[in-house]
Amino acid sequence: MKKFFKILFANFDAKSSKTFSPSLSKKLMYLKAVLFLVIGIFGFLYCWLTNFNLTFFSMLVLTIWAWSRLYYFVFYVITNYIDSEYKFSGIMDFMYYLFKKK
Repeated sequence: MKKFFKILFANFDAKSSKTFSPSLSKKLMYLKAVLFLVIGIFGFLYCWLTNFNLTFFSMLVLTIWAWSRLYYFVFYVITNYIDSEYKFSGIMDFMYYLFKKK
């Protein structure tokens, strides 16, 4: 595990934290994606195994799908198809954008 973190943070230096390091950024993005996957799998299995029935399972899958599509809409569709000049940095930034437009 030490070797993994040493490789992961090899290019990280506290003095140059303002500079962009593409290799560090990619590694951290992949790590973040893997952690989200693990959290999602454990959460899904916990919900499914503790409350197993077909209705609950269907609603869980539908809910996950709907939130994923909303996330895609907020952070991809709007910035690429609706308003290409505005870039969102988070949910609160998107809420600000919505209320500012009105």
